Amino acid sequence: MERQAETDDLSSLEAELHTWRKTPFDRLLTRRPPFQLTALTEVAAQARGVGREQIRLQDIRATLVAVVAAVEQARPAAPARAPAGAICSPGIIREVFGLTNASENASTQAREELAGRTVTPELSWHTIRKHRKAYVDQLAFWIRSPQSTPERPTITGSTPLRSIPRSTDLAWLHTTYRNLMADNGGLFLLWGLDGMGKSTLARRFANQVGTPEVTGFIRLGRRGLYERDIRQVLSREGVDDSPLSDEQCIARFRAVAARFNAIRLLVLDDVRTEENIHMLLPHGSNIPVLITASTRPTFGNECDSTPPPARLITGVPDEDVRTWLRDQLKDVTALTEETLDGLTSVLGGHAEAIHLVVRYLKSDNAMSPEDLLEDISRRTQHALHDLAELGEVPRSLSVIVEGLYEAVRDDPMASAILASIVWTHSGGERPRDLVVEIAGHLAGRPSPIELQAAVHRLERLGLVTQTETSLAVPRLTARILRDLLIGDQERVLLAYERAIAEPPVVGSRSTLLEILRHEYQFLAPLRPGLAQALSNAHTPLPVLLPLDDTMWALFMTDGADNRRVTLYRATKRSLLYLDHESFRWQPLAGGCEDEILELLSQVYPTISTCWAQVTGYRA
Repeated sequence: MERQAETDDLSSLEAELHTWRKTPFDRLLTRRPPFQLTALTEVAAQARGVGREQIRLQDIRATLVAVVAAVEQARPAAPARAPAGAICSPGIIREVFGLTNASENASTQAREELAGRTVTPELSWHTIRKHRKAYVDQLAFWIRSPQSTPERPTITGSTPLRSIPRSTDLAWLHTTYRNLMADNGGLFLLWGLDGMGKSTLARRFANQVGTPEVTGFIRLGRRGLYERDIRQVLSREGVDDSPLSDEQCIARFRAVAARFNAIRLLVLDDVRTEENIHMLLPHGSNIPVLITASTRPTFGNECDSTPPPARLITGVPDEDVRTWLRDQLKDVTALTEETLDGLTSVLGGHAEAIHLVVRYLKSDNAMSPEDLLEDISRRTQHALHDLAELGEVPRSLSVIVEGLYEAVRDDPMASAILASIVWTHSGGERPRDLVVEIAGHLAGRPSPIELQAAVHRLERLGLVTQTETSLAVPRLTARILRDLLIGDQERVLLAYERAIAEPPVVGSRSTLLEILRHEYQFLAPLRPGLAQALSNAHTPLPVLLPLDDTMWALFMTDGADNRRVTLYRATKRSLLYLDHESFRWQPLAGGCEDEILELLSQVYPTISTCWAQVTGYRA
């Protein structure tokens, strides 16, 4: 009767939380038939901006972890000293619901014993167990709480959009995957122009192949995220990566990848060259490896002279676009067939533009679909400062992104987040803590609720997507935003330098922010020589920093003690710089190119040597 009383008169959310509280997570995963967690599935789907059919138990657990973390960040932690205090403690809630490694697969009693040890003075298991219903009520309250109240953070993100149909592409992926599995692994490839949805399609396919525990997704070229992804795959293979440096993890990955045990699909996202693949898979792999790339890589002997199966991802078929737009906009506006045909035509099957036009038309103060069509048709290609970078951007997308940005132009924190992402890396995805640090220098230190509100506002507009560790702007959208925010680039990069110039935490290299702070110190011995080469000895001395594989920033102090930044970009044909007056990329001239290239060539070896001295490891 006591157990029955615990769940009597409860809504579905509270009832499901009771089930979650008293069931070890490994039992949730293996129970047949599975528990029906309808309310928790809806919560996770809303938080992640996806359909309910895409939610797994791991996603629900991650969402609950995020809810408790948001509460903990939103207010100072205070040790509970009585059962009533314990009810409101995020530490207690975290253990009771199995949201830590120690409590995840523990019994109800073991979870409650762990919970009692999180407060001072410690509470006994008997005390904790008396308040089981209160813990459920507390977590349910946090989940439902409105965003506007500082003590009630929310995890609700953007309204989910149903996925654009890609049934033919998914069918090809599944068929090719089965063939490769039967043939002991191999590469297969999705390629096509940026913005066509290759990465999104690869993630959808990975979700259909299996849970995150049996898939790996490596984000190439996105420093700080790439290394984290490598460590995650190693962890799923049972490798303890905690004592290993990033370089050692990559070396270990090469060996593990040849003979995966747990992983059944590996995705290498945004491959640029064949060398990207060979660096991680020098011995191949015993499982299917899906490659996404904007251009089709050329493969040599590693593929036994037989090119891997490849599929060109082109525009979404017109009929699928019409059906999807009609479904997504049915509650917003009545679309005539003429308007629907017009939107379909100007979007050109471009997946990124299709998603964003729906976000725009659902936003506050959006123009009507008919007016939007007229605006797109009336304008010539958006006035661009960077014609080379934006040559592949459809005209419709430029107009839509400009309209979406207008909705947040007057929000200092939202604008700072966007500028911090797009001006510090050309790929459009950055570790969350680094973005927050830079944005804090630009717009003042936000409270967790202010930060969360800004990110969610950007999410609702489709300008940003977030994971637990990163914030990302779609690649073509990032290019357009660089054009719209071109006047902010120097201010952003100066904030970036201030963020990484702070002394690193002793012994810490766990985040990209801390790694960059170490590397800023590593480059200190080069600065006098750089000052001499540039005939600029004003303090602070000049420093040349790599932003990614193609972009560099040169920081110098002028005669009026103003810190200035020149941005360089390497292309296949030349070295460009961003002119401060015209805001256009210009070829480097005047005999400076060899000098700058010589300076650039010294930076990476210096960083590599210093890390070798710190870690005792050489690649």
